[in-house]
Formats: sequence, structure tokens, C-alpha cells
Amino acid sequence: MNINPFESREVEFVFQLPLELAVENLRRTVGDPKEISTEGMVGSVSRDDCYIYRGVPRTRNSFRPTFYGSFATRGTETVLSGTISLNRVIRKFMVLWLGLVAVVAVVTLITLIKNPAASWTSLLHVMIMLAGVYTLFVVLKNKCEPDVEWLKGKIETAIGDSHVS
Repeated sequence: MNINPFESREVEFVFQLPLELAVENLRRTVGDPKEISTEGMVGSVSRDDCYIYRGVPRTRNSFRPTFYGSFATRGTETVLSGTISLNRVIRKFMVLWLGLVAVVAVVTLITLIKNPAASWTSLLHVMIMLAGVYTLFVVLKNKCEPDVEWLKGKIETAIGDSHVS
């Protein structure tokens, strides 16, 4: 189990195809998230900006890994490079949430130090909430871990004639 929900994986796909053909091959395979009827890759594809994730009809899982990248040329090769990580919005929300809980913990600790007669259980509640939220993020992220290999395989197959590094 990976306990770092902020982990990102660098990935690079190398193709022996012209740039525009590689972009078009991937664009044809990636569906619109609002119009998904079968499981597959959804998101947006352009030469300069791609985001792709696994779409499953009638489900919404914000913890699914998302590929963020762009196309480039390197000599005669076309390269799609980027990262696979937790959705950027979820990562920002998690930082905000954990930060707010940490602030509440510090304020509670200061209050307890200044007023020794106050109940220390309030600090315990904050720590339990902090641990619970972090555990929730870790469990949900790890539940979606198989999607990383699924996503890499689907991108490679969609464009064709490639190898992943």
C-alpha cells in the first residue's frame, strides 16, 4: 500500500509516427466525460495539453489516476510525456482540508496550553479527524492503483507503434 497520496509518476510514450497522426489516433480513442456510455478513456487531447483518465459509466470516482501531458517531437520520433497522478483538484482540496485541520489542531493545542483546566479530548478529536481524512485519501487512492497500468496500456494501444519508458 502506498501511503503517499501526492505521488506522481513520470511517464513517456515514444512513437515512430508523425506528430499529427499520433495526436489524432489518441483523440479518436478518448471520449467526452459527459457522454460516456461504455468503460474507456475520457478527457481531452491536444498537441500541447492532454488529460486522460478511466471513465466508467454511472460512476464518479475523483480518486482515479489522471494522465497530464503533452506531445513533442524528438528527431524522427513523437513523444507523449507527462505524469500520472491523483486529480489536481482533489490534490488541492486535500492540501486545503489537511491544512485547515492542522490549523485547528494548533489553535486547540495553544488553547489547552493557556488553559490547563480545559479538556484535552478536543485535541484528541482533531487528531482522529486528521488521521481519518488522510486514511480515507490513501485508501481511495490505492483502490484505484490498477488504473495506472490500465491507463498506460490504453494510451499505448490507442496511438500504436510505441514503447513506454
